[in-house]
Amino acid sequence: MKIHVISSSLSNESRSRSLAQSYHNYLKTHSIDGEVIDLRDINPPNFDHSEIYESRAYKEIHSKIDEADGVVFASPVYNWGCCAELITPLMQKVTSCGVFGM
Repeated sequence: MKIHVISSSLSNESRSRSLAQSYHNYLKTHSIDGEVIDLRDINPPNFDHSEIYESRAYKEIHSKIDEADGVVFASPVYNWGCCAELITPLMQKVTSCGVFGM
């Protein structure tokens, strides 16, 4: 089984990054493969236009989500919701799978 843990904070002082690493370590103790995917390292572009779907960063994130059996998100909370850098690839993947009738 492969479960990736995605840290979606772009802040250098992120607490969600350490949470992602801790959970990844927990999964390893249960013999679950996967990796921590840190969006800070991938440096996704701002979600301003549809061109994001052609960016190297977006394609890398999409590919990693696609190869996994499961994905865990560690995200900071902004105004009671998670950041756009996390929502963008997630919603694209969900809609491409035909979920929600889209």
